[in-house]
Amino acid sequence: MSTRIDYFDDPRAPKANSVVPSANVIVTHAERILMIRRSDNGNWADRRAVRRAGGPAAG
Repeated sequence: MSTRIDYFDDPRAPKANSVVPSANVIVTHAERILMIRRSDNGNWADRRAVRRAGGPAAG
């Protein structure tokens, strides 16, 4: 399995080979948010669900 590298505002980052539009919403509970540790790069991320265009809103 290849290792994913996330780049943020890095002029040395390679040119993107695809663009995937996305949006995030984080709902807090008692000033806490649920985070997951990614298995591909070990970084922490918010838990998200992937939906296809035209698919159901609830998952």
